[in-house]
Amino acid sequence: MWPGYDGLCHVTETGSTALRPAWTVLQPPRRRSWKSLGRDLLADGLEQAGFRVFRPAGTYFITTDIRPLGASDGVTFCRALPERAGVVAIPNAVFYDHREQGAPFVRFAFCKQTDVLEEAVARLKGLAAA
Repeated sequence: MWPGYDGLCHVTETGSTALRPAWTVLQPPRRRSWKSLGRDLLADGLEQAGFRVFRPAGTYFITTDIRPLGASDGVTFCRALPERAGVVAIPNAVFYDHREQGAPFVRFAFCKQTDVLEEAVARLKGLAAA
C-alpha cells in the first residue's frame, strides 16, 4: 500500500472542497479493479454470444436482452439455461410490477473469479450455435 494512502483517502470524504484537487494529485496511479475486469470480460463475452448487453456502472450484475437469441421470456430462458449451458442467470421480470415489461431481460453476476467467468463465456457462446 502506498504510504499515507489510508489517511489521505478521508480528505475526499470529510475534508473541505478546497483540499480535493490536492488529493487528486497525491493519489497513487489507479489500476483497473477486479470489478471492472470481470464486468468487461463477461460483457464482451455476452455480446459475442449474441446478447444485447447493457453495461453497468455501479453494480455486480450485467443486464442483457435475450431477443437477439430468438427468446423473449426470461423466466423460461433462465430455467433452461443451466441444462443448456451450465450457467445461471436471473430473469429481470421478477423485479417488475408489470412482469411483461421485464420479460426479455436477464442478468448475470460478474462477482466471480476470472476463470469462472471465462468458462461461463465459453459455454454461453455455444448458445448461438445451438
